[in-house]
Amino acid sequence: MIDAIDEKTHEEKLLELETIVNQSPAVAFRWNADDKWSVQFVSDNIWQFGYRPEEFLSNGLCFADIIHPDDLPRVRENLARCTAEGVDEFSGEYRIIDGQGKVRWLDDRTVILRDENSFPLAYQGLLLDATDRKKYEQHVIRQKEMLQAILDIIPAMIVYFDTDQKIAYGNLAWETITGWTLEAMQERDLLEEFYPDPEYRHSASEFIARAEGVWQNFHIRVRDGRVIETRWANVKLSDGTNIGIGQDITDQKKLEEKVRLNQKLEAVGRLAGGIAHDFNNILTAIIGFCTLSKMRTEENDPVHQYQDRILSAAEKAAGLTQSLLAFSRKQMISVSRINLVECVNLIAEKLGTVLGDRVQLVIRHEFPVLQVVADCQCIEQIILSLASNSRDAMPDGGKVIIATNLAEMGTDFIRANGFGKVGRYACMTVTDTGVGMDPETQRNIFVPFFTTKNVGQGTGLGLPSAYGTVKQLGGFITAQSVLGSGSVFTIYLPSASEEIDRSLVERPAMVRPAVPLILLADDNELVRTVSRELLEKAGFAVVEAVDGLDAVEKFREMETAPDLLLFDIVMPRMNGMEAFQKIHEKRPELPVLFMSGYQEKIDPVRGLPEGAVEIVGKPVSPKDLVQKIRAILKLV
Repeated sequence: MIDAIDEKTHEEKLLELETIVNQSPAVAFRWNADDKWSVQFVSDNIWQFGYRPEEFLSNGLCFADIIHPDDLPRVRENLARCTAEGVDEFSGEYRIIDGQGKVRWLDDRTVILRDENSFPLAYQGLLLDATDRKKYEQHVIRQKEMLQAILDIIPAMIVYFDTDQKIAYGNLAWETITGWTLEAMQERDLLEEFYPDPEYRHSASEFIARAEGVWQNFHIRVRDGRVIETRWANVKLSDGTNIGIGQDITDQKKLEEKVRLNQKLEAVGRLAGGIAHDFNNILTAIIGFCTLSKMRTEENDPVHQYQDRILSAAEKAAGLTQSLLAFSRKQMISVSRINLVECVNLIAEKLGTVLGDRVQLVIRHEFPVLQVVADCQCIEQIILSLASNSRDAMPDGGKVIIATNLAEMGTDFIRANGFGKVGRYACMTVTDTGVGMDPETQRNIFVPFFTTKNVGQGTGLGLPSAYGTVKQLGGFITAQSVLGSGSVFTIYLPSASEEIDRSLVERPAMVRPAVPLILLADDNELVRTVSRELLEKAGFAVVEAVDGLDAVEKFREMETAPDLLLFDIVMPRMNGMEAFQKIHEKRPELPVLFMSGYQEKIDPVRGLPEGAVEIVGKPVSPKDLVQKIRAILKLV
């Protein structure tokens, strides 16, 4: 009776155990250690994989039949290795094909049953459906790969700081910019490497700790020893760690410095042009009145020599204002289509006396013809200024190389320099083997009156005037130098693609009266007075106007039309150019001669408007002015 009760209890326990297994997510199994892994037992819950137990137990379906064909060799290999090495437990993940033909993932936990000779008899264990977990893991992997790809393609530095402010992660941009990989920095303190100065490092550490999400600039030392400018913002995470986002702004800072310098040069240029204009008016009056005084003085009069000295000093002052006008891009130039190569060759013949015997001159041309719209005298001024600078940089002698070529200016050049215009340019470089320039000198070489020479040895206007002349011709100039390794100045002039016609419009011949009449317009009273007196002394009749509008009104009131218009350009109310155009509409045959303290309202390429004869720069000598007027009126 007791045995019967025990047997019933045992059967109930087995039934209870079977129920537990069948209701659990784990499938219990035992299969034979044969080649196909035929099944001895499988729990009823095999249905979750789309199979019934009898398919394995009665219909001859073996476990190897449902393993994914791509994974079966790997499962066999791993199980064989465990068997051969005497390992009694095997675990692994692999795919099967379920009863509906879908791919599922299994988590297999197997125990190897052996005989007394350790030969495998069967395999038994549990199978868990790992499909959802594998999908989630693959999703996490894809997300991680996507995040890593994003982090690596972002040009900004992304850094993860642990609670001790150690860098636990840095993206590809961080490694590229700093030169440090995480592996190379495992045993080093990054903050000490980046910020050698203790006080500066403490400031950076406090900024990281605050992690307020605001941007702040820091200069850091990278692996190769360079110091770069960076900009950082940090945000704190809930666990006390934080993420830093940084940018290398070194090139941006350099570009901003170049833009500021260009703006500074523009501002100084406007100021210099205005000063030169007013000063030229003063010099015109000085030269004119001194000439009038000289005309009334006998040559043997002691005052005569003082007058000559005044005129000589005024001419030197005029040269100084011309340099200022060149810098401010308002000098008087007469442009035409020229071959830059021929122009450089002609100028090179004159450079021997400038450079001296100890400097070797080398001329190189990549093309026999480089057409530009320019003034060869302006090119000469540029080359002489640069050559003089090179000579002074080589006190012990050296070499100057002047080379011409054709160049394409693109967006990379403009982005790097902060100026420029996309297009084709005739390029001229002046290279020397001199002492070079430090960064501070390079920043100021085009600033008027800046000089590294001793007092009295330079005006500081050579390179600024070259800069202004290049700009006035529509070009650009760059300077590159390393202290101890010489300097390279590169000039870009727009390549001329079309012939420019500057032929003057033929005007009908006019019958000149015995006393030619000139309509003079200038807003400066001294200039107007001295010009009138000089012209009257030379035999001309003069009608004065105080500005352009007054000139137009005086013209309308005149009973006899003037033979020549002599107009200043820059005047209040109406400038000389506008006044001339209004008169030109009524009397297109009237010639005009412009005078100006600087070039204004005139296209440096197209030149003077239709009907205009010439423009002369103030101060002009009385003799030259009279000769020009006589030539225009054909009185010579």
